[in-house]
Amino acid sequence: MQMATRFVTTYECDASENFKQTYLDSRKEDIVVIKSPVGMPGRAIKNAFLDEISQGKRKPFKCPYHCIITCDYKKSSYCIAFALINAKKGNFSHGFAFAGENAHRAKEIISVKELKEGLKLEKKPRMVVYHDLDHLAGTWSDKDYSEFQKKVADFEKIDKDLW
Repeated sequence: MQMATRFVTTYECDASENFKQTYLDSRKEDIVVIKSPVGMPGRAIKNAFLDEISQGKRKPFKCPYHCIITCDYKKSSYCIAFALINAKKGNFSHGFAFAGENAHRAKEIISVKELKEGLKLEKKPRMVVYHDLDHLAGTWSDKDYSEFQKKVADFEKIDKDLW
């Protein structure tokens, strides 16, 4: 299960309030799939920065990072690292927010504790796993064991005529 998007709109998330507000203000139709400069698709919340990129406008930059070999920064319209850093800081004129397809469903900023309670993600005790069959027999008293042994005693005898 992947749930990073849902944790963005929590008090504990270190993204700027503006970043979180972008999630809260988004609508279903604002969630779009883009091709990033590294060549991979990703979901993002549509904004003016992405509109300009889709219109072919280039955001000038120098590449100090060379963070991934699949990024051809000489042909790219923008630097993904700069865009994401700017977005985290809330500067959406130079960035955008990646988001899951249900980002638009976030309607308020809550604590992680409240989120976990709402999702019922509290840790549950693990079921004990047995590697033998003892757990199938249940708990036997000495009397139960003795009666069982009497009933199966004949199984222990070998019929020499059969062998």
